[in-house]
Amino acid sequence: MKKRFFFIFILFLSAHLSADIKKIDLSGELLKQIFPEEDKSKYYGNPSSIMLEDSMSIILCYPDGPNYPGTVLKKSIDGGKSWSDRINVPLSFQDSHYNPTIHKITDTTGSERLIIIVGRPEM
Repeated sequence: MKKRFFFIFILFLSAHLSADIKKIDLSGELLKQIFPEEDKSKYYGNPSSIMLEDSMSIILCYPDGPNYPGTVLKKSIDGGKSWSDRINVPLSFQDSHYNPTIHKITDTTGSERLIIIVGRPEM
């Protein structure tokens, strides 16, 4: 019974929250569609990003194309209008095969940190 109640509560909560989310359709506004990669021959899907406290800096990570190993990390300091070159990632990220996700956490000392979680085939 507890599992069913919890599931129903999550459905109710997500339905309530989604009603307040503002939706913007940019599909017809090509000037607002910024691609952080020069090579448009690959599909760079499933990006994960986080905006920093200054409300202008964005950290972006995404897989290096479908079925290609590697994680790409970039930064924008102008709200996503332009992007840095690729930022070096740890060696362990270079052969990841799954969608990276970026999260902001607060550690035990109260400092905020960014973490990126990537998947590896042998996991």
